[in-house]
Amino acid sequence: MKNRYEPGNANSISIKLWYKIMITVSNNPIKHIKRTLILGILLHMLASCSDSPTSNKQDDIPVFPDFEQIQIDVSYFLQRPPMKIDGNNSLNDDAYSEAYTYAVNAANLLNVYSASGFAYFGLAELAQPKFADNVWNWTYSYQTPGIFTEMKLTSKVANGGYDWNLYLTLDVAGGESVNNLKIMQGFTSTDGKSGNWSLFPSYQGNTTPILEFSWNMKNDTEMDTMFKIFAEGSNSQIPIFEISYQTSSPDYKIEYKNLESGWEKDIYWNTANLAGYIIDDGIKSCWNQNLETVACS
Repeated sequence: MKNRYEPGNANSISIKLWYKIMITVSNNPIKHIKRTLILGILLHMLASCSDSPTSNKQDDIPVFPDFEQIQIDVSYFLQRPPMKIDGNNSLNDDAYSEAYTYAVNAANLLNVYSASGFAYFGLAELAQPKFADNVWNWTYSYQTPGIFTEMKLTSKVANGGYDWNLYLTLDVAGGESVNNLKIMQGFTSTDGKSGNWSLFPSYQGNTTPILEFSWNMKNDTEMDTMFKIFAEGSNSQIPIFEISYQTSSPDYKIEYKNLESGWEKDIYWNTANLAGYIIDDGIKSCWNQNLETVACS
């Protein structure tokens, strides 16, 4: 039996927020990107798995993910606010201040929004899975006046991991409707250490993803992640924006690339000697363990 959630229960606020993200129509492509970006991060938790199956039997129910293991760690910056933020203007910390801003913004983009998505991830957890033709299927629906939404998440054991797909059925009285539209696809390794997902625009006929995310955890101290945003409706395989994050503790690095405007920023920090640098369009600026801007060696 399908799960149906009625207004007034504990999930109503989160679900209503999801509707606003999904249904809002704008002629501004930047707003489209923001809308799909938030949805993509919220749905990311549906795209990875941490337990390893031994076969594709009915008893091997895929386990939903723990996103915390692949979050960007910027505790180095959060524990050391720039001097000007801290009220101390005696030191020149311009390099560190700029790096702080971009690093924290990257973490907010990929971590804070994803944390909010646990409300939507909870919908799939509440649904009772069904197993047929070697595919696990979670179906859950929600009804409000004039709007019916059904989400179907499928998972199948693939070579070395899981294939995931997320489908949307949306029926809006007097408005847009979609039927069993694939809005996400992805793959995760059986141990959850690596994977990728692609998010597609929420309208019929889409063939090119709007968002892509990939990760590879080499060990407890080394990890690479890549996040890409594509122009909605362009059918271009070239992203307009990228954020990559690499760790090899104590070394950390974030790379920003805005391919539309042509700027690039690389941020590096070391949690052992506390020094770091930022490269802004080819110009390198460094700071020492006191966060003071210094000449680069």
